[in-house]
Parts: sequence; structure tokens; C-alpha cells
Amino acid sequence: MAKTYYSVLTTYGSQLFANAMTNRQAVNITHFAVGDGNGRAVQPDSTRTSLVREVHKSAISAVSRDPRNNRQVIFELTLPENVGGFWIREMGIFDNAGRLVAIANCPDTYKPRLEEGSGKIQVLRMILLVSSSDAVTLKVDDTVIFVTRGQFTPKTITANSINGFDDTGHSHAIDTATTSRKGITQLTNDTGLDSEVLALTAKAGKAIAQSVAQLQLSTTNALNQKVNKTDISNAVNSTSQTTVASSQAVKTAYDLANSKYTAQDASPTQKGLVQLANNLTTDDATKALTAAQGKALKDEIDEIEIGGRNLIKNSRLLNGTNHWTVIGGQDLRNGIAVLKSLDTSTEWWWRQSFNLPEKQYTFSAEVKPERTAFYIHLQNGERWLNFYARNLTPGVWQKISITFVSAVRQITFVNPGEGLVELQNPMLVEGNRAMTWAPAPEDAEDYNRQNYVAKSGDTMTGILNINHATSYLRGKNNDVDDWFVGRVRDNDNEVALVSYQYSTGVHLKADRVESNKPIYHGANKVFDEGNLLPVKQINLRSHIPNTQIEYQNATPTELPMGSYIGFTTNAQLSGNGVFSGWGFVSKTDNTQAFRQAVNFDRHFAQWGNNASGWGSVHEYFMLRPQLGASNLNNVTMCGMYSQMSNANTQSNLNYPAQEAGTLLVTPSAYGYQQEYTTFYSNKKFVRGRDGNGWLPWKQIDGADWSEVRNKPTTASGLGINDFDNRVTALFTYQKIGNFEIRKYPDGTMIQTYFYDVNDLKEWIEKQFTWAVAFADKPMVIPKVEHTYGINSDVGSAIMRKSTNAVCYYKLYEHNSENQGDCRVQFLGVGRWK
Repeated sequence: MAKTYYSVLTTYGSQLFANAMTNRQAVNITHFAVGDGNGRAVQPDSTRTSLVREVHKSAISAVSRDPRNNRQVIFELTLPENVGGFWIREMGIFDNAGRLVAIANCPDTYKPRLEEGSGKIQVLRMILLVSSSDAVTLKVDDTVIFVTRGQFTPKTITANSINGFDDTGHSHAIDTATTSRKGITQLTNDTGLDSEVLALTAKAGKAIAQSVAQLQLSTTNALNQKVNKTDISNAVNSTSQTTVASSQAVKTAYDLANSKYTAQDASPTQKGLVQLANNLTTDDATKALTAAQGKALKDEIDEIEIGGRNLIKNSRLLNGTNHWTVIGGQDLRNGIAVLKSLDTSTEWWWRQSFNLPEKQYTFSAEVKPERTAFYIHLQNGERWLNFYARNLTPGVWQKISITFVSAVRQITFVNPGEGLVELQNPMLVEGNRAMTWAPAPEDAEDYNRQNYVAKSGDTMTGILNINHATSYLRGKNNDVDDWFVGRVRDNDNEVALVSYQYSTGVHLKADRVESNKPIYHGANKVFDEGNLLPVKQINLRSHIPNTQIEYQNATPTELPMGSYIGFTTNAQLSGNGVFSGWGFVSKTDNTQAFRQAVNFDRHFAQWGNNASGWGSVHEYFMLRPQLGASNLNNVTMCGMYSQMSNANTQSNLNYPAQEAGTLLVTPSAYGYQQEYTTFYSNKKFVRGRDGNGWLPWKQIDGADWSEVRNKPTTASGLGINDFDNRVTALFTYQKIGNFEIRKYPDGTMIQTYFYDVNDLKEWIEKQFTWAVAFADKPMVIPKVEHTYGINSDVGSAIMRKSTNAVCYYKLYEHNSENQGDCRVQFLGVGRWK
């Protein structure tokens, strides 16, 4: 009948144990998990990578070899009383990488919590059949040890008891007692034996005592130590038939018969009971080391890696084929330094030269072979040697390591006649351990020189982006602040340019540009402190068709391009209505224009175009009269008002503060809104309206110019402790052969590639592989430069079959002239993420 409940190795677990057997490296199983199957019965599936629904996971409680079958390994998980509240229908064990190695199902069982009113300790067991139990690391976190109730139950100790345990209980071996050693002994009722290994029972002692009592009753000469002229003896080992035992002798025999076994302590000079020590720090000679500490010592010794730096330079081919001799061909895939050793028709050799003395070395790499073997060809200065890695799994990436003792002059990756082999991350180190891959120190230094900006001074070839809430640059001269450019505050987007040496600054705000010094155009002052109007007057006469500056009545069509300012006499401006004359006209393009005028305390503007002429006139807010005792609820005309008296700023007049100040009225969705600024305390209040009238005043705050000057002067002052690393991490530049690669923080990648050729004569399909594969198919722009003396139509056509990694193209020309020395170039624009 088919099994209902069983365990299976997962696909990953099968590969893990296969590699463990091949490489003689133990598998480290560390965790045991249980699940409820999402409410349904579970059938173990080798393709799973996790339980159907995991409900509890913890370190394995116990792992051991099955004493009845050395090929079976037993894993146990003990669930204490305070863990529960779930059903158990599936189990799984995991290795130290956190991956599922084996999975099993089990009958439905509910594990309660102690808080539910029922507490129980539950032990779950999974048994795996492997080729050899040596493939499993029998290591358990021994901070908490659980045993089953059956194993905890003591067995009856007999003369033949040995140390051990099974499901029915545990037992201990105890030494037998002798005249010179404490221990376990056998009792006897026979008082006539002369054995030195048997002890008298209480029954035998009682019989002796009764005999002695009888003798005492019949004696009449106890004081003279005589019984019927027979001597009374205290000896308990006498064989005399002419003496009788005294009470002292009987008491001694009785005590011996009723004495209990007391075990002696063990020492370096005698056997006995011994206490275990579960640490490596004690120097007590009477204690024994536990098996757990012995295992810990073994693990520490096994984990000692004897190795060193990578002796293979350019092991990821990030610098083309530098340091390599390539014979036959090469293949770089996705820019991850993949070496193809060979194809099925031609041997491809990758060779690197060394000058290493005879020592122990370990070669390691990741390989993906078509067959099951790979070897390296090594020249030791006298002859070629071959070192093999066998029993490989075809078609998958796997790590190999080969340890040998030899001098090393050359290493060649070659695999003639055994199919294609891909190899990456080769590493050669001194010692007997395969180390985690790392580049040669020379490679790291070259990479840093090519891809990072030096702190002591360097030249960037790309764009510098600063991605931080407070982004700015500050220049210093001999540790003294010299200049500043960047954001003023963290909570806005205002930017400042400051010269500390000259106390000069320009402040770029949302609605204006502020400068604390006059602004000049050449020798002409354009803006001055407190004066935002141009100082230089502009003569408009030459711009008007009738040679007059009376552009009040000019149509948009009549106006030339440009802007005109001409504050002259009212007669020359001759406006009508409320206007005294236009003070500014601007024609922004050939179709529309703008003009504005000022009349006392009112400001007007007007738009127009060539087709419709001038449009409606709109009034701007302007400086209004003083408020006096006005109620602010009634001040609704747009403009700026002043309140000069604190006495008029009463709350019943709806002032936000009892302090003189300035009121600004502007349009809003419900007609108008107000902004009030106090004169002395520099407080600002705003309020608006809704359908029911005025809303309450709200106070707003803002920073002043001193906050800009008090900004931190160093990157660390802003909490940026790795400024250089952040800047360099934003940009990546590589040059690989004729390729140049630029990566940008937003995911954009630009690659260029070129090659030179004399005359264009091959019109077949060509291709090349990008040095770094794009995330998606890029936009490719080709260009062909030639040295032919006249115009010639030559070029390159990109084919639609091109991918994110390979570009297919064809060259063409519409004449048959010799194009001379040509350079074929490609520009690819796409994304790297």
C-alpha cells in the first residue's frame, strides 16, 4: 500500500547533497519549520522552495544518526508549551542559507498554546535517507536541549548496564564494587560464603544477629569474655570454630549488609563518576569535555581558511583582455566577465602568465560545462601539468576548486574535445581553501582610478547631481568661507549665490530675484538698491512709424517687436478717460502686445493682438490711503494700505494684532483676501473668505536673510558624513576597448562604439555586442566618417533584429569611389535599470 505520510528532498536539496558527496563538504542543516497547509492536506513536492503556509520556524532541537541505520539522519524540533495556536500538516528543514532542503507531510494535529488552557511539549521528527550521513553536519544549538519523555525515563540499572538511550529510556554504566573501589554490588543471603564481591542482605544480618542474641542469652561468663570457656571474638572475618562473635562483630556485619552504594568521584588516577564541562575555559582536571564542545572545536578548526589574495589579474575582463593571451576567440556576455573556454569545433585558450614559486595553491571558479569535466593546463617552468575537476553537473553554474602544489609560470583554460565550457570569476590563491571571489588588488586600484573622482583634485567628464534636501556647494580658501551656491533652507526651493569675501549675494526666490548690491550691464547700472525700475531712459521716437512717442493710440500691428519705456510729459502720452498716459509697452511676438499705465494711486494693464486689437483694461492693486479707524471687514478694494496708529488696531475693528502695520488686499475665489504685516514685531497674518464671509486670521512665519548666513559651512554640519561617496556613487563611467559607457542616476545609459576601416567594401550583415547590455532595446544612431574629397553618400543601417545586447547593421554607399580611411561610429541611448 502506498505511503500516506513521507518526506522527500527538494530539487535544491538533491543538488545540495550531490555536491556535498562530490566535494566532500558537509551540508549544514540549521532550521526546522512547520505549516498548516493553508487548511488542507499536503503532498510533499520536490519542486517546492517553501512550505504551503509556514506557521512556525526555529532552530533544529536535535540532529543525530539513526543508531539502527547509519544512512538515516534524524532531525527533531521540540515545540514548548508557550508556542502553539496552529494546526500542523507539513514540515520542512532548511540549510544555513535559508533554503528549503526537504519537505514532509504528517497527520493533522493541533498544537495548543498555554494560554488556551492546555499546554504540551510536542516533538516533531523528520528522517532522511542519504547516501552517507557524513554529508550532514551534526551540529545543534545546545543552549536549549529537549528530550522526549521516553528518552528521559530512566531504565533499570543492572550489572550489565551501559551508557545509552533509545525511545524507551536511558541508562548509565556503573563500576562494580570491590574491597578497594565503590560501586554496584550483588546481595546474598548466604552467610557462609567467603566472597569479596558479594554483600550480605539485611536478612542475612538479621540471622546473624539472632544467632548472636541466642549466644548472649546462654552465656554466663560475658564479663570474662568466655562462653562455656570459649573465647568471644570481635572479628568479622574469622574462620575459627572455637570462638563466638561479639555484639561488635555482629553490628559490623549488619552495617556492612545494609550499607548502600555511594559512587566515588573520578580523577586522573581513578575511575568513577565524572561531571561534564560545556565550556573551553575551565582547567579543572576532574571534569570531562562535552561532545558539543568537542564538535565546536572541530567546527572552528574546519572553518579556518588558509588562503590569500587573488593572483589572477583582470579576472572579470573589466579591462578588455588586459593580462590575458587569447587564442581562438572570446565572448563577453552581459558585461559580467564570462570566459568561453572552447566551442565544439575550435579550441579557445585563455592564458595568463605568472612567476610564482612552488607552494600549495587553490584554483577556484564558477563553470557551466556541457559535459562533466573541466581542467586547467599549468606550466610549472619545466613541463605542463593538468589538474581536473570531475563529476560536474552539465548545463548549470557550479563552483569548482582544485588544490595543488607546484610552481606556476602559466595557467591556461582549455577543454579540447569535450564541448563548450563557460567560466567566470576565476581565482588563484595561496593555501588549501577556495576563497570567496575578490578581484586582484591591482584591479581594484585600476577601477578606482578610472571610475572615481579623487578627493585631492580631479576632473569630472559628466554631470554632477546633488540629491539631498539641503543641496549646496561651499568654497573655502585656507579654511575660510569664500563662496556659497545652493538651497537656502530645507523647506523651500529658494537658491542663493553668495560671496563671503565681498558680502555680496543674489537670492533667487519664487516670485523675484533679490540682490544686496547694485546690478550693472557693462558700465550701466541696471538695478539699484531699493529701485526696481530701469535707471536708463529709452528714447522711443525711432520705434514709432510717425516718429512720435505718442504710442497711446498705436494698434498692436503698428508696434514693432520689443519693449519700450518712456515716462515723458502727459501731452506726449495723451491718454483718455482715467488714464494720464501709457508708461510701458511690450510686444512679445509678431501677434500680441501688452501695455500698462499709472494714474495717481491706480495701475492699469491691457493685452492686445493683431487680429482683435486691444482688449479689456484691467486694474492692478496699488498703494491705497491710510486705514485710519476703518473696519478691516469693509476694506475690499485690492491694493496696499497702511495703519500708522496702534490705537486704531482694535479687535472690534477685526485686526489680527494690536500693532500698526500694512494691509494687502488681493483677489480670490470669493472676491478678495487680506494679508496684514505688523511694523515692529514683523509678524504676518492672512485670512480669506468663503460663502459665509471672512475666515479667522492665521499667523505665518518666515526666515530672514540671517538664516542664510548662519547655514552650516560643512557637509558634516548638514548631516552629510560621506559627501564624496554620495557624489561619486551617482555617476559611473567606463572605457572598455573602443566602448565608452556612461550611467546616470535616473537609469539612463549612453554607450559609444567605433572602429576604423580603409574603404567601405563589405555590404554583408555585421554585428557587435555592447560592452554593457541595456535593460531594454536602445535607440542606436550610426555615423560613418570618410576622407573622400567630395560629397559621398555613405552610411550604416541599423537592423530591427537588434536586441538590448547585440546591434546588427549593414554598411552602404551610393557610389563606388574609394572612401579612404573611414571611421564607423555608433551611439546607443537606453537604460541600465
